[in-house]
Amino acid sequence: LAGITLAKRLGKKMKMAVIRLEDYSMIYCAMPYVIENLIEKPKCFKSDSLVTDAGADLIRDEAVTVDFDTKKLVLKNAGEINYNKLVIATGARPFIPKISGADLDGVMGFKTQHDLEKIMAFVENGLKKAVIVGAGAIGIELAQALKQKGLDVSLVDMAPHVLPNLVGIEFARKAEEELIRNNIDLLLNTKVEKLVGKNFVHEVHLDTGEIIYLSDYAPCVGYDNAIIKGLVVFATGVIPELDFITDTPLKAGKQGILVNEYMETNIEDVYAVGDCVQFHSFITGNILGGKL
Repeated sequence: LAGITLAKRLGKKMKMAVIRLEDYSMIYCAMPYVIENLIEKPKCFKSDSLVTDAGADLIRDEAVTVDFDTKKLVLKNAGEINYNKLVIATGARPFIPKISGADLDGVMGFKTQHDLEKIMAFVENGLKKAVIVGAGAIGIELAQALKQKGLDVSLVDMAPHVLPNLVGIEFARKAEEELIRNNIDLLLNTKVEKLVGKNFVHEVHLDTGEIIYLSDYAPCVGYDNAIIKGLVVFATGVIPELDFITDTPLKAGKQGILVNEYMETNIEDVYAVGDCVQFHSFITGNILGGKL
């Protein structure tokens, strides 16, 4: 979104290129509706013309490293590219906690085209069980979509009510009643402690002592011929995508690249915007991430 906005504002005023790794820029809040067949998948894609019609070039590639002294980006396929001014808008990726078993097949986040297609492939091939960790807006929508597709769904959150960062308890209780009415197994005040399995996830261990057994369900072959018996999807927020600036002099905090009120970083002619930044709130003075 930040790259598209910049293209619209600057594409006809200067020579500009937007570098994008993914096939499509996604409207990821609409992804659950694709799974539920409420909308078609292409409606989740932001049109490339939003960039190109604004006068900017669109480069389908991945930025691997950057040399701030020589003002050069190294791309995975196209080699080096020079810049006069660089705007970093790499966004964020799903946060998956560093717990035992998080690297097993069948454990994933939910934000990209690849994530969407992976879940759709499992569902189309007969997936019967899903555990959604995180009862925010995306987690609830995904849980409802998978339930509508006939899955047995558990929704887990360590907060005392759903939508903990969005609404108060009174409104949340109405949403909880609707989830329970739809036969979604709602587990609040509950934390996932570890995931257990061999190759793919078999069990979800909770801090209440309860174990959700995925191994009780029939195997399912999905994306890249991966075999699982149940899916665990973390919808627990995002962390800034900063891999390509690791080991560079660009300053970053826990929530993203450090910027001032003009979105300038500590390096001249380098800016950062969107979900990958950290700044001080103009209202409270607290440190905030750039997430919407």
